[in-house]
Amino acid sequence: MLATYDGDAAPLYAQLNSVPADIIALDFASSATLAEVIVSTGASKELGLGLVDGRSPLLEDPQQVAADVRAVLRRYPFEQIHLLPSCGLGSLPRDYARAKLAHLAAIHRHISA
Repeated sequence: MLATYDGDAAPLYAQLNSVPADIIALDFASSATLAEVIVSTGASKELGLGLVDGRSPLLEDPQQVAADVRAVLRRYPFEQIHLLPSCGLGSLPRDYARAKLAHLAAIHRHISA
């Protein structure tokens, strides 16, 4: 797995598809255009989508995040997508980290609804 953190990977996305890794994990929380880039470029690997910002205690809008993931799922099966935090949660206090994981589960429920 190759994981990018703390920045917008959209400009490098096409090149990331050529690295020798089975999964590319991307920081969705840092990019407003990444879903659009993935849909237009395609994916040659499984994708890890960092949907919740592991650096901020603020919770993302689950409906907006789910909409971005649904856009990607129009081209790729759910079995090739992994829902993740945007990075490790170690910089957040434990209660906030747990809330982020629970929020990720809520986003999953929005996507599969």
